[in-house]
Amino acid sequence: MGSESTEAAIKMAGCYTGKFEIVSFAASYHGLTQGSGSATYSAGRKGGGLVTPGQLAFPSPYAYRSPFRKPDGSYDLETELDFAWSIIDHQSVGSLVGLIM
Repeated sequence: MGSESTEAAIKMAGCYTGKFEIVSFAASYHGLTQGSGSATYSAGRKGGGLVTPGQLAFPSPYAYRSPFRKPDGSYDLETELDFAWSIIDHQSVGSLVGLIM
């Protein structure tokens, strides 16, 4: 049931906006149907063939071993998120529908 709900949300967002790119975290699970499986990066993709076009991977923030640190050694979430969005900007063709979490 979850896969179908995710699939429906992706399709509705695309129909409403006329766009097709979905951003999801690199360590994510959204289901195993065609659309939801394409937005999944943690399991179920190996050997599954082609994914739906427009699936973009957003690096998952990871405070424990992040290379993004402030001068005092504390975790720098803002810089890590700026880096992740720059990766999306490089992958995107300008047709972003939304971010699925």
